[in-house]
Amino acid sequence: MPRGARLDAPGVLHHVMARGIERRVLFSDQQDYQNFLGRIGRAREKAPVEILAWALMPNHIHFLLRSGAHGIAGFMRRLLTGYAVTFNSRHRRSGHLFQDRFKSVVCEEDPYLLQLVRYIHLNPRVAGIVTNMHALAEYPYVGHGALLGKQAPEWLVAENLKINHRPRRGGERDLYDGRVLGEGEFVQEIWKQVDKREGVLQRLKRAGWDLRRLAQEVSRQEGISERALFSRSRQRKLTRAKAIFLYASFEYLGASLAPLASRLLKGNL
Repeated sequence: MPRGARLDAPGVLHHVMARGIERRVLFSDQQDYQNFLGRIGRAREKAPVEILAWALMPNHIHFLLRSGAHGIAGFMRRLLTGYAVTFNSRHRRSGHLFQDRFKSVVCEEDPYLLQLVRYIHLNPRVAGIVTNMHALAEYPYVGHGALLGKQAPEWLVAENLKINHRPRRGGERDLYDGRVLGEGEFVQEIWKQVDKREGVLQRLKRAGWDLRRLAQEVSRQEGISERALFSRSRQRKLTRAKAIFLYASFEYLGASLAPLASRLLKGNL
């Protein structure tokens, strides 16, 4: 059964989880943890997201993220891929480190934000890694201490958690399909956006649009040759054209970004 498309848009709240393959350990010592923490900041510089909560567990990780202008996929890809390469080199192993792609659940912010922060930050306590709440506040691989005013990584956006928590309305039922967590109106709005995007995709396909036609149109609009679009040049004009092509391929034709970007660099579709 094909997996569902990832739901994302700027400003959307996500509970993100990633596990070690076959539940294997992701962090074997302090150096691994510190390496991962450093990579979070660097990945966020290249692919901005807001990080509202986080927990690093021995064989899995949790984040509460708010999407930046380009979603969360770029941030997670840079973070997980870079860490896996370093981890494999350091521990003399090969192959995948993480289980499949990371999982993300789109969440309605108003009723769920604080609940998710609590859930994520309590992970080390529930798992018995720390024995009490005082120890949790001192534990360096979870964001709980930062919310208590202790030293925090520069990438943690703790100030955004200072919100008024609205009580749930009586009788309102959650809707949940594995990708969306929220009240009825929120979930319906998410699916309206998905249906709209799917409608655009279907119209373009019926009109005969494919990656080749899109490449031709982007090249024409940007005043470059199609050959230049697939060159290795990093001139500003070509970089802009490549970005437009990748975005439109993903947003309007449903293409997967990672393999498409690889093929773009190699100069072929």
